[in-house]
Amino acid sequence: MKEENTFDPNRIKKLREQKLAEDLGITYQELNQINYKLKTNYLEDLTIEHIVSFDEDSPKEILNKIEGLNSSNKVSLSPFYDYDDDFLIQRDEYFAILSNKNYLRSFHTEIYNIRNLNEVILSDDKLEKVLRRQLFVGSIGILEAFLSEVFINTTNDSKEYFRNFVSSYPEFKNRKFTLDQIFNEYERIEVVAKKEMIEVIYHNLAKVKNMYESTFKINFPSIVNLTKAVSVRHDLVHRNGKNKNGQIIEINKKVIEDLLNEISDFANEIIIDLKLKKQ
Repeated sequence: MKEENTFDPNRIKKLREQKLAEDLGITYQELNQINYKLKTNYLEDLTIEHIVSFDEDSPKEILNKIEGLNSSNKVSLSPFYDYDDDFLIQRDEYFAILSNKNYLRSFHTEIYNIRNLNEVILSDDKLEKVLRRQLFVGSIGILEAFLSEVFINTTNDSKEYFRNFVSSYPEFKNRKFTLDQIFNEYERIEVVAKKEMIEVIYHNLAKVKNMYESTFKINFPSIVNLTKAVSVRHDLVHRNGKNKNGQIIEINKKVIEDLLNEISDFANEIIIDLKLKKQ
């Protein structure tokens, strides 16, 4: 998923400003009507504090909307968010996944499309091999998208599942909080948990298996065959179609058919176990 990201400075700038406006309690349009400076302090507990200062000639009707603004026209924001590029991209990805409520339909459509492309026979033998390799890699990509979209959407829709994820996530598992820390720490936990969900490499099936079983309390389908397929995908992408012994990996129409059937059966088990509604 991350390999497809391109760095767009204008998009990052807008994401940064939208998040800042949201935290200030004003609109993106209002933020662009005022002059401000953002200073970041790194605190001893490794959290981040943001101080925003505004020019004195900024519109009062906008400044009056900003809760916590002091007499020096400065406000301290939550130390649990960062405005760096990686955070904003991850946040954008997270909400993009949540916005697609037809992720199961998308999965079935993509499987259907790969099946149709697999019926294409090219007369050029070299191009034929390239096509099969790309279809194999694309099929694993469909699996990754399915696993990430199901996990993030399902976890987001259930406080119980979100709590299960947090309680089984190593960074939080053994931490203890005092009463006065609970609400602030919970806000930080939400941010870090969502960040972790986005950062997961969803073709790392062993890790994903643990996440699904710990969060949803289901028996994850067997990953034996798909783990081998992921290894083949690695060789196709990173070894130019050769295994570690330098041998060419042969990918033909039947291999693609078998992989698609394996992915479909695997996904259907998860859909049934999680009782996901048909889309």
